[in-house]
Amino acid sequence: MFSSIYKKYYKEIFILALPVAVGQIGHMFTSFADSVMVGHLGSNELAAVSLAGSLIIIPTLLAVGISIGLTPLVGKAFGEKNIKKINLYFYHALIFNFLMGIILSFSVFLTIPLLKYLQQPPEVLEKSIPYFLIMNFSLIPYMFVLTAKQFTEGIQLTKPGMYVSILGNLLNVLLNYFLIFGKFGFPSYGVLGAGIASFIARSAMALGFMIYLYQSDLKKYVALPKKLRFELNKFYAILKIGFPIGVQFTLEVGVFSIGAIMIGWFGSVSLAAHQIALNFASLTFVMASGLATAATIKVSNLIGQQKFKEMRIAGLSSLVLAMAFMSFTAFIFIVFRHQLPYLFTNEANLIEESAKLLLVAAFFQIFDGIQVVGLGNLRGMADVKFATIVALISYWIIGIPTSYLFGIVLNLKAQGVWIGYLFSLTIASAFFALRFLSKSKLAIKNGIYF
Repeated sequence: MFSSIYKKYYKEIFILALPVAVGQIGHMFTSFADSVMVGHLGSNELAAVSLAGSLIIIPTLLAVGISIGLTPLVGKAFGEKNIKKINLYFYHALIFNFLMGIILSFSVFLTIPLLKYLQQPPEVLEKSIPYFLIMNFSLIPYMFVLTAKQFTEGIQLTKPGMYVSILGNLLNVLLNYFLIFGKFGFPSYGVLGAGIASFIARSAMALGFMIYLYQSDLKKYVALPKKLRFELNKFYAILKIGFPIGVQFTLEVGVFSIGAIMIGWFGSVSLAAHQIALNFASLTFVMASGLATAATIKVSNLIGQQKFKEMRIAGLSSLVLAMAFMSFTAFIFIVFRHQLPYLFTNEANLIEESAKLLLVAAFFQIFDGIQVVGLGNLRGMADVKFATIVALISYWIIGIPTSYLFGIVLNLKAQGVWIGYLFSLTIASAFFALRFLSKSKLAIKNGIYF
């Protein structure tokens, strides 16, 4: 782990991962900024954002997962130096992801009448529905952002996504200030204003990213072919990788969403505390997620070059980096668990409840880092079906009942629900890491990878 070749990949993976992480912080910052700014309106408003965010994240991450199907395909073609193949995958993904955005958004819209059956506080549900609706429609422009992001990452360019994300989220914060609080002559929309700001920011990000692709040196990869013929096998290749990834994301985040519904049964303070702790856990998670993306890029590129030993070392390096970073942030959560919530609120009971959740988060995020990087390695190998089965078992068959047992039956409430998260992430991390070790060892032994 300390040899020169490992140090080489530590550096390369970190350089790839950092812009991705910063960019993903930008994506997470949409929810984070909404929570921070809405939190100053009161606990009911913060709980409304928490409820809506816990629900909309399911189709959002399904969309993200589907879009990721493009990255290993482009990464492998880039390793082969096949520009034509890269071009075809880009256009097929662009059309496919746009259609998926419409389908997902319409499907989620049809679920609105069902929200009243979630047994949430009426004052919270009333404020959450308009925000939920507009965040749902923002999935359509967001699919263009994701397509461009996954494409550029596939050709080992991670900075464009970072820049677009930073600029888009600066716009989001500015519009939040105008539309939530009614500044500079704008109406005061409260929670709804946060949703409107996010929709406008995502639309601007999509437009800006597409302009960049067609006006930069990347034009050779995205130039519209004279005869663009749609090949079903290209759509199938994207779906074959992307859909299981989307299902994995949905299964994992579904545990958090169902957990949020359980926590909502304890009242708006518990739900607001869940949102505060989850925002901090999500922010630290993005570095591990960035490392996972870097692992996907590096592993797929090295497979395209038939360098299997280096592929295994790159994957192991990403796991080591994830464990080191998440252990450091776990220490921060434990030491400053009573201070961090002050960023969102001054309510003493809410701060105390948030501190309890941050203590659990400190431990589960270490395993969260391992599982997401393990997944990133497997995605680079286009090995996604196994991970979907593991996600189903660890998150739903084990995670949800464990959360219910500790939270409801043993009456540990929100903290008990989060203990369930810890169990499921621990199991998933072990399976994903062991799967990569086994598959990479087999590739080295046989000198070929299919």
